[in-house]
Amino acid sequence: MHTRIRLGLAALTTALIFAAAVSTAAARRLQLSNQNITAKWTALTFSSEAGGEGIEIACPLTLEGSFHSRTISKVSGQLIGYITRANLTSASCIFRGGATHMQILNGTEGTTTSLPWHIQYNSFAGTLPRIRGVRLALIGFAFLTRAILGVTCLYKSTQREPLFGIVEVNEATGAVTGLRADETGTIPLFAGGFGCPGSEFFAGRAGVTQTGTEAAITIRLVQ
Repeated sequence: MHTRIRLGLAALTTALIFAAAVSTAAARRLQLSNQNITAKWTALTFSSEAGGEGIEIACPLTLEGSFHSRTISKVSGQLIGYITRANLTSASCIFRGGATHMQILNGTEGTTTSLPWHIQYNSFAGTLPRIRGVRLALIGFAFLTRAILGVTCLYKSTQREPLFGIVEVNEATGAVTGLRADETGTIPLFAGGFGCPGSEFFAGRAGVTQTGTEAAITIRLVQ
């Protein structure tokens, strides 16, 4: 009798563990606590070579945007939102290696704008049900620089070569702790003459909050 009870409890425990595993595997969406976001870098670095060699520009940058929904399906390449405002002032940048100017094509410095930029879901990092990061692709991000000898160089992220960012998440609480540029990715040269580096690397970490407040945003896994 006792043997049957122990076997029954063992079977029940196994079934519960399996059910939890199936539930986690079936979770296909991420849920945000807020759709409107602001990301602020005190210094986002644009560099013509990994590690900060060659031409290098470091600028404070603020981006604002929104997600289409508070729930996001884990489908790579899916359009999930837009960046609708970008604020960068060239006079606040630090230039090295011969660069002399930086202009995000955002409408605040000059008449040319590339907004809105598209936000696409790419992947997540961590072990379900806890995640430690969400990788996003940014399409349409564009900026002009003046490189060596005053040559103007236009860089732009495209569907084929997007700019990637990683949303950092506290595994225990789901709170977003920052947005980090994916240092392994580059943004290609879109137009420019001799003297323009073929691509630009990025480095830097932004604080992320709900737009108009200092409140944090959380991300959790849902069915």
